[in-house]
Amino acid sequence: YDANVAYLDDCLGTFFDYLRQAGVLDCSMVIVTSDHGENLGEHGLRDHQFCVYDTLLRVPLAIRFPDRHLRGIQVDGLVQTIDIFPTIAGVLGADWEGQHLMQGQSLAGKQTRDFTVSEYSPTSRLLELVQERGGDPSGLNRELKTVRTDRFKFIWASDGTHELYDIEQDPAESVNLVNEQPQTAERLQ
Repeated sequence: YDANVAYLDDCLGTFFDYLRQAGVLDCSMVIVTSDHGENLGEHGLRDHQFCVYDTLLRVPLAIRFPDRHLRGIQVDGLVQTIDIFPTIAGVLGADWEGQHLMQGQSLAGKQTRDFTVSEYSPTSRLLELVQERGGDPSGLNRELKTVRTDRFKFIWASDGTHELYDIEQDPAESVNLVNEQPQTAERLQ
């Protein structure tokens, strides 16, 4: 994993050097993000399946704007990848019919949202691979949906094993509070 991160860092350096040498870096918007994080043993999991913990959901999102007046903006609140397109459109000043139907919002104004949502559903092929490698896929064959606020994260599971975490107090998502705080869990559900 460390080698992959170092390789990606090297590739990004090469890419930025190319843009700089071509004279287009200062007129290009560059976005660096990822489609998922990685489990490295957290929650007894490896790889990037079977969960919606922050180890998979919290990914880098860096946007280099060509417009100097937006330099240094840091959004500390909740964002989602669906906010990338409206951010690009907003910076470009794009206006089109149907724009109001977008679920995302531009990050250029430092707007954040009250909650984010994520979901996961394993593929039958993935479950077959677990079984082929000697594992028991029965506990993994479940859909997961999550709602995350600044403070709490609720995970709905199709098998009824719901989870609730106080992200402020427990960023590692290690203490399930679903039974201790049923009203919070119900509100988020």
